[in-house]
Amino acid sequence: MDYSVNYQSYGGALLITQLFSSSQTILLGSFGPMNSSRTLTHDASVLYVGEEAVIDGVTYKMLGSGTAQPGIDVLGTTVPTGEAVDLLVLEDTDTGEIIFVYPEEEPSALAMVALVVDVSAVGYDFGTLNPICFLKGTHILTPHGWQTVELLRCGDLVTDVKGTVHPIIWIGSSKISADRANQMKKAPIRIAKDAFGKGCPVDDVFLSQQHRIVLRETGDGTTEIAPVKAFVDGVRIQHTVARKEIEYFHVFTKEHALINAGGLPAETLLLAPMSMRSLGSDKSQSIFERLRATQPTMKRCQALSMRPVGHLLTVRQAREVLAKQRGHQSQTPFRLPGLRPARLI
Repeated sequence: MDYSVNYQSYGGALLITQLFSSSQTILLGSFGPMNSSRTLTHDASVLYVGEEAVIDGVTYKMLGSGTAQPGIDVLGTTVPTGEAVDLLVLEDTDTGEIIFVYPEEEPSALAMVALVVDVSAVGYDFGTLNPICFLKGTHILTPHGWQTVELLRCGDLVTDVKGTVHPIIWIGSSKISADRANQMKKAPIRIAKDAFGKGCPVDDVFLSQQHRIVLRETGDGTTEIAPVKAFVDGVRIQHTVARKEIEYFHVFTKEHALINAGGLPAETLLLAPMSMRSLGSDKSQSIFERLRATQPTMKRCQALSMRPVGHLLTVRQAREVLAKQRGHQSQTPFRLPGLRPARLI
């Protein structure tokens, strides 16, 4: 299996035993340049400690995983800021070189001077990347009015933000325990009522972290959409802590669409290799069977190349746009200090 990653070499003085013993602050001068959008190849979705993977033709051994968070200098003290991202630590099997691998996004913050690293000798599951989904109870607009997502069925119609209706080709759900949701970054993000202006949304909306919403319309009329986690500001848009089992619903329409979720434009499921892996083989197969029922000549490769409803931005790209809109206050200005995550009732 292939996974898109970013990575950089580590040449600092810390021994591996020290690196894995406790949280460490490492100055950026200890790292080489970032190698972006590279392919990590491994024969399974889980990379265990001691197993090997290949990046850019080089074989590496898995040492452990954890998180890396940007650190900034405040009066001579390095203070962690922004969001911690997933981190893998690998070792070149020939040279012993250590590399830091970021499977989702690289750590980034304005005036970053260091990384605050917390890693352990544990494996990493690439299959835990969040799918695109709505939390149970989310209201979706249909031609007949609002309907909670869990009551929608295949064949039902949903209304997009331009008023066009789309039949649901497939709908499925996934249940996640509170502990797993919190540990694996699967707890939803809360978008508060009126977060983007009056009626947007009309009530609190909860989405999975990678669920894309509208960022802006560009001058040429292009709609830019980005993962909701890029918008987190700690006040109107917050990470949550799950206190009970959560259930997510995945809505797939023939065309990728921005449907009305409680007054918020939010995407339907976009078929792509990574999203299919995150859903699992059973759900993926069910989607393709439903597609073939409506389009008998549809091939799997065609389904996986469906056209996005807008231009897809990464979390980092979206944060750069938002930072400019907010007066260049910060590369990641959305986690305000001293604020706790929202808790699900």
